[in-house]
Amino acid sequence: IEQTLEQYRGIQKYFYGDYYPLTLYSQAEDAWMAYQLDLPEQGEGLVVVLKRPLSPFTDAAFPLKALQPEARYELLNLDSNEKKLGGGAQLLERGLELRLVEKPATALFRYRRI
Repeated sequence: IEQTLEQYRGIQKYFYGDYYPLTLYSQAEDAWMAYQLDLPEQGEGLVVVLKRPLSPFTDAAFPLKALQPEARYELLNLDSNEKKLGGGAQLLERGLELRLVEKPATALFRYRRI
């Protein structure tokens, strides 16, 4: 519980940022849902991905919003602490690519402009 509370405190500020749905809203048991919370002044944000229990898919890509195409971004997977770099244009066009094998599954990614 302590670790979950610490993680929540670290992402709490993003819930006051700009909201961008990255998928359509659905309550279907086989759907993926994703949204982005962006703090434009800080050049950072959070991507939340939810995979429902009956989804047959393991891979997805979600084009992000409100990034600067010429900028570079550091993406941190808050579940695994894995970091990767991506260009703004790539994240806007090809999207944030991820693999979720478990059913159901979630993913949290924090990004920041570098």
